[in-house]
Amino acid sequence: MYYANTSQGGKYPGRFTNGLWSWSHDVQNWNFYFHWNQQQLYWPLNAAGFHELVDPYLNFRFNSLPLAKKDAKEIFNSEGAFFSDVTDRRGYNSSKERENHTPVAEIALDFWRQYQYTGDKKFLKEQALPFILEGARFFESILEKEDDGLYHAKEGTGYEGWIKLKDGLTELTYARALFAATLKALEESGTKLPEATRWKDILDNLAPLPVISVKENTIAMNDSLFILEKGFFKGEKVSGNEIMAAGWGINEREWLTTYNPVDDLSEHHGFRCFDGIFPSVPSSPVFPSGVIGLGDKGSDLYDKMKTTTLLYGSQITGWDPVPIVLARLGLSEELATDLERLPGRWQIYCNGWGHWGMEGEINKDAEWFFRTNTVSDVNGDEKFPLPMWPFRHMSMESMSVLATAINESLLQSYDGVLRIFPAFHANKTGRFTLHATGGFIVSSEIKEGEVLWISVKSLFGNPCRLQLPWDNAVVQSNLNKRSKTVHGDLVEMNTKQDEVIMIVPEGQSIKSWTVVQEKPLPNDKVKFHSSGKTQLGIPRMF
Repeated sequence: MYYANTSQGGKYPGRFTNGLWSWSHDVQNWNFYFHWNQQQLYWPLNAAGFHELVDPYLNFRFNSLPLAKKDAKEIFNSEGAFFSDVTDRRGYNSSKERENHTPVAEIALDFWRQYQYTGDKKFLKEQALPFILEGARFFESILEKEDDGLYHAKEGTGYEGWIKLKDGLTELTYARALFAATLKALEESGTKLPEATRWKDILDNLAPLPVISVKENTIAMNDSLFILEKGFFKGEKVSGNEIMAAGWGINEREWLTTYNPVDDLSEHHGFRCFDGIFPSVPSSPVFPSGVIGLGDKGSDLYDKMKTTTLLYGSQITGWDPVPIVLARLGLSEELATDLERLPGRWQIYCNGWGHWGMEGEINKDAEWFFRTNTVSDVNGDEKFPLPMWPFRHMSMESMSVLATAINESLLQSYDGVLRIFPAFHANKTGRFTLHATGGFIVSSEIKEGEVLWISVKSLFGNPCRLQLPWDNAVVQSNLNKRSKTVHGDLVEMNTKQDEVIMIVPEGQSIKSWTVVQEKPLPNDKVKFHSSGKTQLGIPRMF
């Protein structure tokens, strides 16, 4: 939050590397906005209640909309807006990244998420909806209705990859998320458009997400049980041997997967990333799209996504959202294992600053200090060596992934349902206050797997949908002297603006509860991670 507060309050959003700081003099590494990395800075901010720190980024994207619409027309002969993965501070797209079609959808969902948390109708009508509509128009152009009556994704790549895919997982995933959000945004704003009928038809008739069966040396069947034979979570039981495919390889003429099994177990625990397919493609149906999550638990898609996530296992880079996916799927033990390793793998610089990875690539930053570039004299043909500036990929992605994963382990509301401690390890004790979609501030406490109480403050008076962590509970509002008992897995409560609702397990007296202010002690010592590779603070030198 400190870095976000100091970097994200100006006219332009602070970049994912360095923020307002730099490693050496005025060196600026990756001196553009790289969409995949940049968006990660904003993932944890809404839940933390810092909605205003997302504004500069959304304003930057909204102001770039005319340029993006121009590129969609000139490059794709399409309506809508196209955003490249790389843009400069003026909003101009890179001319080299044209096959990755998903950035506009992800950015549109950022606008939608901002509205879901803030409830700002003016923002919805003047910025969010116009942006979302242009995203939907562009996405319509990359889909094609085929003889089977379904809309298929045409040629594109999975995120930043370069392998050409048909029915790519990322494009079909974001088509689902974007058109669903578009229809909801139209409804919320009271806007009627003829295009909405066509977009609903697309949403109802999208091709299924691509799935592929893996061989027995990867997932084996043993006594009617499927067991992972490879990966970081080797030995875990899963529901089947089908996982998410990356898409149909147009040149390869077969369904491709993001990772392929290899005999060398030191290489990402027996898997090698397919060169040309982006490592985070398999995570896309869960996060950041929100298409699949705990709300789908028990469904075929949830089971396949769980199998995919456990098979491919832990992060392969510092910006890989696997920990967030583990949280969204409610895999608390696996998440705890992954989070324990995360700081030592990626946050190798002081005070949480991280490296993108991949592991083994990190040391190359230091080597660059001793390298030279061959440069040319602009006024002639002479070429000569020039020492490189010291280079460090000192960035915020890994700390954003860590913060978001922790947020999602404590509270989830991505689908409008409040889930309390949905991926918190059973042996841990904790307490939180976080914001939720729909305009709620939620507080709760857990002790060794047992949720003790829940407090919900309604900022806008919207209905509150809560997944109860107990069979029966007592609900008490600050606007009503009488308490009431509720039961069932999912409870819906009508609320009024600024109403505070206290919920405790049946059998406990709400009257005995009091509010005690936290009195945290100042941290006056350096904190070291168990790996010995990460620390917060530096020792006193005077």
